[in-house]
Amino acid sequence: MRRTQVQLDEATYEFAQRRALSEGKSVAAIIREALEQRPTPPIHRRMTVEDFTFIGSGRSKPTAPTLCPRGMTKHSQKTSRLDILRHIRGHSLGR
Repeated sequence: MRRTQVQLDEATYEFAQRRALSEGKSVAAIIREALEQRPTPPIHRRMTVEDFTFIGSGRSKPTAPTLCPRGMTKHSQKTSRLDILRHIRGHSLGR
């Protein structure tokens, strides 16, 4: 076990003292138990193309799509990064 210091506001400390007294435990034990009962952190998931909604933002007006090599579409002379990522993702999944 490691020793540490925690700063609590007066009301929180008094609450911990009252609870410790009523349960016959130390304030440190009450704080340890409270920390053990905390919710588990969220599981991080792998990011997907849909998470990058900001890609392509700020474009002025959409232009009519035209065909470019390998069946991808492009707008004007620039291909959307999101289209490229979707295209690559589709090919890597065997679609």
